[in-house]
Amino acid sequence: MIDRPTNPLRPGAVAAAGAPRTAAQNNEARLQLVDWTDDDLCLVSLLPMGARLDEGAIYVDLRDPARREFTGTSEMQVPPDGLYVPKTAVEPRIWARILGVRTADRLTHF
Repeated sequence: MIDRPTNPLRPGAVAAAGAPRTAAQNNEARLQLVDWTDDDLCLVSLLPMGARLDEGAIYVDLRDPARREFTGTSEMQVPPDGLYVPKTAVEPRIWARILGVRTADRLTHF
């Protein structure tokens, strides 16, 4: 019998349907965040496919090469190929890193 990890925040864990998942659990997200450690990847929450976005909430799609923030509407949902990260689900330093912010003066805005 194979012992599978059950903690959804650990790298390689198997997430149940609808359960929160992290960039550590998604191969495409790992490719988008190639220089990140497993510990940092575990801090990046991804919305499940088909999840409705919250009106007015801020998101970023890891597949967007420009990594631009966008504002969700209640009519929007995560597409099958979306790697949507909600701003409210990550620490400010992780959000800034996702967006590619590297200078100290810009980090103070997060």
